[in-house]
Amino acid sequence: MGALLSLGLSAQPGWIPLRFTFVLEKDGVEVPNAAMREGGTYSIEVEGRSAPVFSDADPRFTRVSFPAERSDPMRHVDTLWMRIRHSEEGVMAIGFPPRGGRGHARYYPTDHLVVPFTPGRILVTELMRELRVVGTMEGLGQWWSGGRTFILDATCGGDTLRNVAAPMGRRTDFRVRCPVRSDDKDPANADLHFISDGPYQPDLHMHVSGPVADPGWDLGTIVFGPYRYRLANQGRVVMDEAAPGDTVFGWHELGNVVYLSHAHPTAQDSLRFRFWWLGGREEVRITHRIAPTFEGEQVLVFTVECLADELAMGSGFTEREVEVVVPPLQPMRYTMALEYVDVGERAALRFDGLTGRPLEVRW
Repeated sequence: MGALLSLGLSAQPGWIPLRFTFVLEKDGVEVPNAAMREGGTYSIEVEGRSAPVFSDADPRFTRVSFPAERSDPMRHVDTLWMRIRHSEEGVMAIGFPPRGGRGHARYYPTDHLVVPFTPGRILVTELMRELRVVGTMEGLGQWWSGGRTFILDATCGGDTLRNVAAPMGRRTDFRVRCPVRSDDKDPANADLHFISDGPYQPDLHMHVSGPVADPGWDLGTIVFGPYRYRLANQGRVVMDEAAPGDTVFGWHELGNVVYLSHAHPTAQDSLRFRFWWLGGREEVRITHRIAPTFEGEQVLVFTVECLADELAMGSGFTEREVEVVVPPLQPMRYTMALEYVDVGERAALRFDGLTGRPLEVRW
């Protein structure tokens, strides 16, 4: 009778078993999935019983299932345990905290995690998750005689990867390990940082945040700059207006950038704009003014002027910067624009990344 009841419980329709997919590492080296399927050195137990292991869609990863009658999201009210036994070095126990029941409803990822084999106990929420990131990164600068203006690094708190964008096609396709963070309301999120690197370039940081419930992120085509993005519905990448504002407002593909000392100014704040570029000995003047439009809008206009053409490019390149201080503005929404005064046949410096950007001044 007990066996029939057990069979009936395991066959209930609608119950979803907890599935755990992971890659096991021993001393920094990945353990092949076959080594765990074949037994011998490694064996796996789920809730005290020997458990079959399978290959995931990505053959690097191993998949293990828990009994549905205890691990269904609404019935998972106890901490469940999976144990990895090493024939010589002991046992590693991984705990899966309650996900269902009164007072325990929560979410955490259980797929594509990285398990460094260490005898002892650990919770699954303490493990890193491997995230695959693909897409096209525009705005990385142009190739000059000595090479491109900078390379792009990425970090997610676990790994830091160098040169993650192809220099010509600008394609990104890399794997990075991220800490798994979650709470009782929202799925776990990853905060991926892209960082510009290399000589003679501005130090820029771009942030992309989104859920880590899927095996990876497809960013599509995204423009590198000092922005904060988030993954919205259906994986779309949008500007994160709710996040704290960055202190950089402009970015141009040639490397010219504009820093703003106060990203969310009030009517009591003076604004300091730092115009950065890679140039020679040219003499540059940048002024500003407020220009109303016929529609009643207010435009903060910067005029960029090269004063001496004969000093236009000396030998080699150097980092240059001009600071423009704007006194406190009336509280309202402004639009920023640029005007250029060219000297001779040489065009003035361009900071087009600032054009059209809004500036909100609060009380």
